[in-house]
Amino acid sequence: MLAQLDTLMGGRVAEELVFGPEHVTTGAANDLKKATELAEKMVKTFGMSDKVGLRISDNESRSLISVNQLSPPMSEMIDREINRFLKESYDRAKEILTRHKKEHELLAEALLEHETLTIDEVKELLEHGKVLSRLPKTEKESKSAKSPSRHILKHPIVTPAEENVSTEGRI
Repeated sequence: MLAQLDTLMGGRVAEELVFGPEHVTTGAANDLKKATELAEKMVKTFGMSDKVGLRISDNESRSLISVNQLSPPMSEMIDREINRFLKESYDRAKEILTRHKKEHELLAEALLEHETLTIDEVKELLEHGKVLSRLPKTEKESKSAKSPSRHILKHPIVTPAEENVSTEGRI
């Protein structure tokens, strides 16, 4: 679940790093909403907080006319734990994206160009710096070759100086 949380926060972090915090999109806002819902479930439903403990604190499962049965200090503790999960996830996502800035930029450029990538294309991109399977065949062969290939010409290129050379080797 922490990986899911990091992935959701990663979308927002990526937009902040690329466009600035004041220019995040509605997609990033939706990711933040989903991350908050997941962090809330982690604390209130799945008992993943040491401070809150192993108890179910989900008021949604109760009747609609029920009053919140949590004390104000417990509600505050739950909110702090949800915020802690979100902050730690945000920090992990930011550290990963900052450490892998080059790869992040490559992926962003490739997605802008191709719109979608398969897992094999992502592997090609990270290994070769390009999506080789979408390159023209001649360019793909030259990019994937282990050593530079040499083309042997059937008919050598004759320079203007060589055109004037007689059969005896004189001009």
